Amino acid sequence: MDQHSADQELVRRLGERVKELTVLQETVRILQDESQPIRELMADVVRQLPPAWQYPEITGARVFFRDMDVRSPNFRPTEWMQSVRFTTLTGEQGGVDVCYLEERPQAADGPFLEGERALLNSLAQMLRSHFQHVAALEALRQAHDDLEAQVRLRTRLASELSLSEARQRRIIAGELHDHIGQALAFIRVRLSRLQGDAVFSGFEDTLADIMRLVEQAINSTRSLTFQISPPVLYELGLQAGLEWLGDQLGQEHDVNLRVDADGAVDDLPDDTRVVLFQAARELIVNAIKHAGPRHIVVSAALSGGEATVSVVDDGSGFDVARLNTSGAEMTTFGLFSIRERLDYLGGSMTIESRPGSGTSVILRAPARSASAGKDQ
Repeated sequence: MDQHSADQELVRRLGERVKELTVLQETVRILQDESQPIRELMADVVRQLPPAWQYPEITGARVFFRDMDVRSPNFRPTEWMQSVRFTTLTGEQGGVDVCYLEERPQAADGPFLEGERALLNSLAQMLRSHFQHVAALEALRQAHDDLEAQVRLRTRLASELSLSEARQRRIIAGELHDHIGQALAFIRVRLSRLQGDAVFSGFEDTLADIMRLVEQAINSTRSLTFQISPPVLYELGLQAGLEWLGDQLGQEHDVNLRVDADGAVDDLPDDTRVVLFQAARELIVNAIKHAGPRHIVVSAALSGGEATVSVVDDGSGFDVARLNTSGAEMTTFGLFSIRERLDYLGGSMTIESRPGSGTSVILRAPARSASAGKDQ
């Protein structure tokens, strides 16, 4: 193979890789929208599959789960198919199929590329995790219908769901960083080396377009990694995680947000750190959204075997007594959820607020999680 042909083949392979990484990122975005019905979510995933394969014009796709079967208009069983099946922890079946409608030259997996097989496996695993998450949410809602009789089960489901989701997000964020991010960085290096010869090989414009796509994918991957599960929380601890959160939300919403955190909180178990971090984020966002504060102070400390995180704002405040009324249930469900997660850890939440006088929320959790000895 001469140099021109070799360069052409490398450019083609890089283009295919960028398409595969793009569909993975888009799937992560789709699965983050928990308000979307399952069938619509499946349809969104199906629509993005054909363009990610080598011959999109003859590619059909299908995703099925439970009694739902969503297909692209041109999908039909053929001799040239890739399939992955999965089973959730509750025994429900699902799968992803991709077909070619016409014969194509042999590659690593029939007419399919090796990367396309890996892409299909990754998509199936992401869907399996999401559907398990949906099943847990459904179980939570069902338990909530009978509050008094099912309060223990609801508390356990809510807390385990939150912690399980945090662990899954950490895994996905790690995959994005360790595999996709590194692959994109390698692609960028290879493209940079090729650009010097692009003028002579006739691929200058093509390489420039691919380089722009790669840079866009790198930025999206970095942003998604932090949105899904901030690495700083696990790598540097709760103190650094809260400081990062304060910087991000303060800049994003133009609020004076100060964080005073004791480094001792970094010794907390992962589950406790995750619950306190998520709770602090929800409280800050709720304050910004509903109370219009000018200043927010977040404090974190560890003393006497107990971790304390407080979120204090100078916003509009509210009548705490309304938290116990049914009419306030929808607007305070976030506080209810935080309280349940803390209860699961053996902790508590205290709220002080008055209309026009701001709000102070104090979160407490044992330094050693009360859930550590429970069956997971």
